[in-house]
Amino acid sequence: MHLLRKDGSFDLINYADKSVSIWEPSNHLKNILAFATAYSFPKSKYYISQPVYSEICQSLRYWNRLDPICPNWWFNEINCPQILGQIMLLMNAEKPLPKELQDSLINKMKRGDMYKQKGANKIDIAMHNLYQALLVKDTTLLSAAVGQCFEPIAFTTKEGIQYDYSYFQHGPQLQISSYGLTLLVDEYKIAAYVRNTRWKISAEKEQILNTFFKDVYLKTLRGKYSDFNVLGRRISRINFVDARPAIDAHALSNVLLNAQLVDSKDSLFYQNTFDKVYGNKSPSYQVKPQNIGFWIGGYMLHIRPGYLFSVRCNSVRTYKTESGNGENLLARTMSDGATNIQRNGDEYYNIFPLWEYDKIPGVTCRDYPKDLPQIKQWGYFGSTSFVGEVSDGLYGASVYEQNFDSVKAQKGYFFFDKYVVCLGSGIQSNASENITTTVNQSWLRSKVYSSKGLLKTEDDKLSFTSNENNWLWQDSIGYYFPKGGNLAIKQTFEKGNWNNINNSFAKEDTVSGNVFKAWFNHGSKIKNGRYAYIVAPAIGLKEMKQSTMKVISIVDNNESVQAVYNNNIKILQAIFYKAGEINYKKISLSVDKPCILLLKKSTNGSFLLSIADPTHLLKSINIQLNNKKIKCILPAGNFAGKTLQYNIGIL
Repeated sequence: MHLLRKDGSFDLINYADKSVSIWEPSNHLKNILAFATAYSFPKSKYYISQPVYSEICQSLRYWNRLDPICPNWWFNEINCPQILGQIMLLMNAEKPLPKELQDSLINKMKRGDMYKQKGANKIDIAMHNLYQALLVKDTTLLSAAVGQCFEPIAFTTKEGIQYDYSYFQHGPQLQISSYGLTLLVDEYKIAAYVRNTRWKISAEKEQILNTFFKDVYLKTLRGKYSDFNVLGRRISRINFVDARPAIDAHALSNVLLNAQLVDSKDSLFYQNTFDKVYGNKSPSYQVKPQNIGFWIGGYMLHIRPGYLFSVRCNSVRTYKTESGNGENLLARTMSDGATNIQRNGDEYYNIFPLWEYDKIPGVTCRDYPKDLPQIKQWGYFGSTSFVGEVSDGLYGASVYEQNFDSVKAQKGYFFFDKYVVCLGSGIQSNASENITTTVNQSWLRSKVYSSKGLLKTEDDKLSFTSNENNWLWQDSIGYYFPKGGNLAIKQTFEKGNWNNINNSFAKEDTVSGNVFKAWFNHGSKIKNGRYAYIVAPAIGLKEMKQSTMKVISIVDNNESVQAVYNNNIKILQAIFYKAGEINYKKISLSVDKPCILLLKKSTNGSFLLSIADPTHLLKSINIQLNNKKIKCILPAGNFAGKTLQYNIGIL
C-alpha cells in the first residue's frame, strides 16, 4: 500500500517498459489482485475496508486509462485479462466495482481468440472467457469457455498431449514441465471450479489428465526439483528447477490441492506427493522402479528409489530445445543426447549461468573457445531419423544418431538398476576444434576421487587404459570407464550472471559456486572415435573402491551395433544401426533391419523380447533368435516407434 501513488499508479513500476519476458506493468495488476484478496478475505484485517476499496478503484482507473500494451502478445491476451477477471470476481463477492469501471475493464478482457489457439494457450484464453461469463452471467459463454478449456485434454499429433503422453507446445517441442505444467495448473483449476455441476469434466478426460499429472509430470521430479531436460527455456529463469516456488496460482501446492478435489478417490496419493515435494519426506519416498520411453517426445525417463536419470534427443520429427523472448540463449545442443542425473534433486539447481554450454552432460560436440548462441528461436527440427527408445516398463535403451554442426556420432544409453551405460561410436568430424563428450557438469558437492587417488588440483587430465579398473567419483555418483579414454576433470569456483542466458535479467543477477565437470577429449579432425562410460548414480566411495564392474559386459560398440549385457539380471540390450548379428552367452541374435531391442530372460527360462523402430518408418522386422524365427509386425500411425513385446518362450 505504501507504493501506491495518489494517481493510482505504483512506485517502482516502469509503465513504459517494453520487455517481452518480465514486463513490469503487469506488476500493477498483481498488486491490485493482492489488494482485492485482502479486501474480500474474511480473516484479513483489510476485510471490506472502505479505504482499500477506494484504492482498488483508483488504481484500476489508472490502468484503464493507461491501457498499457506489451510487445509480447501473451501479456495482452492471457496474463492481464486473467488477472482483471480474478480481481473483479473477488470484488463481486463483497462489493462490486462501480458499473462503468467494471464494464470498461470487461471490455479490455476481450482480447485473444480461444478458438484459434492451441494447447495451454487455448486454456489460458478460455479461462478469462470463463471469468467474463461469470461476471456478466452469460451461461452460453460459460459453456463455450468450459468446452474450450477442456478441449486440449485429448491425444493429438499437433500441440498438446501426444499419444505417448509427452507434451508438445510451439510445434513438436517437448514441454512437459513448462507448458505441460501450465496445462495442469489451468485444467485442474477449472475442473475444481465446475466439479459437481453440469459443466464437470468427463470421466474420459479426467483419466487422461490424471495420468499425465501422476504418471508423467510428477515422475519428472526428484523431490521438489524438475528434470532440466523437460523444462524448455524455463531453465534460464532463476529458481525454476524448483517446481514449488511460484508465488501465484502456478504454485504446485495449488495444483495438488485442485487435483485432490477432482480426483478425490486418490486423496492419499496427493497428500503423500505433497509431503515429498514440500520436504516432509525424502526424494526416494514411495518411488518405485520404472522406465518410461516417450517414443514421440524423444525422451527416456529412468526412475529408481535412489536416483532419476533421463536422456533427451531430437530428430527430424521433433524440435531442438527452444530459445525465445531472449531466454535460453545458449540452447544449441541441449537436446543432443543430454543426460540429467539426480540424486537429491538439486544437482543442477541454478547452475545454468555457470555451465559451459558445449559441455552439457551427455553431449558430444565441438569445444568452442566461447559458447555459441542458439541458431534459431522457438525450435527447429533435428537432422536425423534414427532416434528412439525401447522399454519394457522397468528397463530400457535409447539411441541418438547425431549429425549436427559437422559432428557425427552414434550414441546409445542402456538403463539397468544400479547402472546406466553410455556408449558412443562412429564419432567423426573435420572441424578444427577438439571434439568432446561430457560425462557430467554439476555442482561440486564433495571431494573428487579416481582410481588413481584423490584429485587435489583444480584441473586434472587422466589417461585411462582399457585394461585398468578405471573410475571417477563425486557426490555419491560413480563413473566407470571400462574401455579407457582421455578424460579432463575440473573442480573450480565459477561466477556468472543470468543475463548471459536470459536477457530479461540484469548483469547484477549473479550466481557462483563450485562446479564439477568431467569430459572425454576425442581430439580434432576425428575419425571413428568412440567412448564408453558406466554411471552408478547412487554409490558410496567405499563401494566404488571395492567394485570391479563385472556386472556389465559391453558386447559391441562399433558403427554397426552397440550392445550391453547385464550378467546379474540376464538382460541383453542392443542397438542395430544396420542389419546384423550378435553372438553372446549362448545367444545368437540377428535382425534384417536397423532397430533397438531388449531381450530379457525370466526366472522360468523363457525370453521376453522388446523391440522398436527408431525411424518410425518400418512395417516389420525379421528376427532370428537361436533357432527361432520371428516376424515382428511393428506399430504404425500414431504408435509408430512404440515398443512391441513378444514372449519368445524357452529357447
